[in-house]
Amino acid sequence: MSIVRELVDLHKGKIEVDSEVGKGTCFTVQLNLNKKMYGENEIISKNLQNDGKLIKIPDNTKDSEPSVINITRSADFVSDNKPFLLIAEDNNDVKHLIENICKEDFRVMTAENGKKAFQIAQEKIPDIIITDIMMPEMDGMELCERLRTSEITSHVPIIMLTARGDQKDKLEGLKKGADDYLIKPFDADELLLRLHNLLDQRKKLREYYKRILQAFIPKEEVYESMDAMFLNNMKAFVEKNIQNENYGVSELSADLSLSRSQLHRKVTGLLGFTPNEIIRNMRLEKAKMFINKKTGTIAEIAYNCGFSSPAYFSKCYKDYFGHTPGEDL
Repeated sequence: MSIVRELVDLHKGKIEVDSEVGKGTCFTVQLNLNKKMYGENEIISKNLQNDGKLIKIPDNTKDSEPSVINITRSADFVSDNKPFLLIAEDNNDVKHLIENICKEDFRVMTAENGKKAFQIAQEKIPDIIITDIMMPEMDGMELCERLRTSEITSHVPIIMLTARGDQKDKLEGLKKGADDYLIKPFDADELLLRLHNLLDQRKKLREYYKRILQAFIPKEEVYESMDAMFLNNMKAFVEKNIQNENYGVSELSADLSLSRSQLHRKVTGLLGFTPNEIIRNMRLEKAKMFINKKTGTIAEIAYNCGFSSPAYFSKCYKDYFGHTPGEDL
């Protein structure tokens, strides 16, 4: 009934129900045939030519093998290190169509409802998510809201893909935290462009978050998003244990109440560095500050920043800054 309701609403119609105990139920669907009731983007002309990029949603919603769709992609988008895409869609045909479109550019995993998608997202932490709105157990709106309020997945970009074209539905989806909204039927190239544009925007945010981590932004200027607060918490734990050479990824994950794999995916998703690299880089930034202030010898500073030996510290320092610590004295 949820699918029927969505289709009827899309066609400006209404559903009436007449039910009598012991006799049965009669559903009456009324559709408006007046074209003036529809916007230009809601009418598909009979003369419309499909150039192979417009993806039509099949009439048969039963499980079946999808038709092969050939999509031309830019070579710039294809990488050996593909981003991880999670698709939440209960219609198997649509799910397979989207997977077929995206599989050359992304590592794809699918879920048949919002509840399953949320579980996968919490465990695997995808780089980006596509979700339908109407799904059993948990719909796309609730999924989006739960992803946004979870510290683990708050940074993951979300595209809502739906047959609903009303402005009210778009605004509701955006309020729940969706980054973009695409209406069925959709253009395959447009879907790919939107996916990659969102990932590019996420890369730009990384620079801002790196500055937060390196303390180049005063606390009062930090935008307190969930991601920024997560990074501030992580930074505080590392700084608190900066002298402890045994403080590493396992200890940091425990302090943040995350598994090692969750911490790895969250941090690499936000910053492009592994947690181990972040800890080491923060030690080096702290060491450079001590050196500039001339607060001790190179050896003393190395030990105070959690390095096991001055020789190892000097090597890491040169790899990171491009010169030896002695050159900053």
